Amino acid sequence: MTKVYKTSDGYKFYVQPSGKVTDTKDGKNFDMSFKSITAMMNELGGDVKLIKQKARGGSVKKFASGGAATKGFGKVIR
Repeated sequence: MTKVYKTSDGYKFYVQPSGKVTDTKDGKNFDMSFKSITAMMNELGGDVKLIKQKARGGSVKKFASGGAATKGFGKVIR
């Protein structure tokens, strides 16, 4: 699961698989980072809110009934 936090002034921070928190989705070429969520919260205080928690990658489910599977933004895969 990818957790995304947002500050009151609109900056987003992404929790990387290592636990590090960065201001870029991929964790590379970041301007700002923290060692952990706790470190970010200690530094930024109550200014930060969890806005998203989503699974990484796009899994495709196949149905035994022959129904269509969806991936991404609801696109039907046939």
